[in-house]
Amino acid sequence: MRKLKKVMTAIVSGLAALSMLISSTGVVLPVGALWDYRYASSVTDLCTPPEGYESFEDSELYQNHEWLFEYGALNYRSIEHRQFFASYYYFAFSMVDLTITNDGWETIYNKYSEALDMDHATLLALGKTVRIMDSINVSSCDYEDVDAEILKRYNSIEEKYDTLMAMCSEMYEAGCIESAEYTPFSAIAKPLIADGLCVYDYAGTQEEMELFVTSICPEAAVKKVSCYISDELHSGYRVDFAYEGATAEDFFAVLDAVSELEGEHIIDANIYVADEKGYDIPVLGEGPIDILAELEKPATTHGDLNQDGKVTVLDAITLSKANIQAITLNESQTAAADCNGDGLIDSADVTVLLYYLTDKVDVLPVTIE
Repeated sequence: MRKLKKVMTAIVSGLAALSMLISSTGVVLPVGALWDYRYASSVTDLCTPPEGYESFEDSELYQNHEWLFEYGALNYRSIEHRQFFASYYYFAFSMVDLTITNDGWETIYNKYSEALDMDHATLLALGKTVRIMDSINVSSCDYEDVDAEILKRYNSIEEKYDTLMAMCSEMYEAGCIESAEYTPFSAIAKPLIADGLCVYDYAGTQEEMELFVTSICPEAAVKKVSCYISDELHSGYRVDFAYEGATAEDFFAVLDAVSELEGEHIIDANIYVADEKGYDIPVLGEGPIDILAELEKPATTHGDLNQDGKVTVLDAITLSKANIQAITLNESQTAAADCNGDGLIDSADVTVLLYYLTDKVDVLPVTIE
């Protein structure tokens, strides 16, 4: 759960979003999850490597061989297996998966689509699932500055959150959806491995190639050197590096040294996708979050300041406004506002109500030490 300071910031933001929705639609949607900070984006820094990996794009190793990392916009190196890399190529932002019950969802979606300004995916899974998201596929996009475009969309997560929650709330109230899952940010990577290269039209013998390679990197790093024929015109030798014992430094050292050999020869030194090795890499990002799971808290005398039979973030907004004397509570609201049972209405009641909404306490009133 987000820390209390962030919760208070989200409530202030919720007030602004509330006034915007009232002015644009003339109604306030009744679903309690609207502007609920529990579902707000808490994505990690885009530049933070996934667990088990480290940044290396500032390294000399990467900068001297950047042309080989052609798959993705973000590249990280495995801390444990030094031949392996994770190259992130597909990025999804503000993604919502809806299980629909009727076609009414589309009318509501069209109402919010201009504000969302996102891709609308086709129906999936027997026509019952809809995915709405903003996405970039680095391998197929034509943006001149891919990194800037990714960062731009990443930074739009917060501003699109309120609109998505309002849309899902309206769909739920209209009976158009039976489930909604929200993923603020997710990125998918290709696993890459620097494990082999081919040298065609090399004038020397296989033994000479073996001696040349082992003079550059440890013998334990080399799995084998073998003859290799690509077609009728080109033949040469393939250098395979050991799965255990070799590092990317060994691979690139041999690559650089072969490139300096005299004579005309062709080098095939792709960083191969390592899917066949069963190499698993984590998804970057977080989620999904079940939007509908906690739309409403059970009715209770305390905490229900707007007297609608449930306790939601809207009650926390009302209590926060009352605490700074922006509004005046009536008698029944004052009784509901005393969330810690001390007979006073102050910031301590706001704290208790926020604890209740974030499941840190189960009942009201309660005293928090």
